[in-house]
Amino acid sequence: MKHKSWHFLLFWLGCALAFNSFAFGTNRVVLPKASRQGGAMSLLNCDKISMDLGGTSPDDLEKPLALALGQLLEASDELETPLNNARDVALSQVDKGAKLDPRVQLERAREVLKNHFNRPTTQLVLLKSGEEDRGFQPERGEDIKENWVFSLLIPTLSDHIYWIVVSKDQSPKAYVYGFN
Repeated sequence: MKHKSWHFLLFWLGCALAFNSFAFGTNRVVLPKASRQGGAMSLLNCDKISMDLGGTSPDDLEKPLALALGQLLEASDELETPLNNARDVALSQVDKGAKLDPRVQLERAREVLKNHFNRPTTQLVLLKSGEEDRGFQPERGEDIKENWVFSLLIPTLSDHIYWIVVSKDQSPKAYVYGFN
């Protein structure tokens, strides 16, 4: 019990520190129009969230951001993802005993995720080497030099900290996980 309480306290302390750096909108970024057309970018509206790209141009991050946001909408065996947490919320809104087709569950989860993601309280931070005070460092220790690593908070959905990891190598792949 003490272990969980300690993590919970650290989580909220981190949220308070992160909120302080995002609260006044100084780090807001509008993504290039081309990146918002179609796919995850049109479903997950980055214009409304707080983003800290650490001085990196949104143009330079168009592909990693598209991969990262697309990964948020993909079904995963990873238990603690934003989509799986959104699925739990969506299922809680269904009558008990009702059976939903898995495709319907997925679409409802995506809609719940979209509604929670597209809020000013959502925070997406690109982590950078040597700047450990920005965002939340990856729980699994991914190398920030080899990967684009984004920390993500969606406080209206859950108290999880999420990380979206996009490989910088020639065959970019992405995955997402969370910690509560």
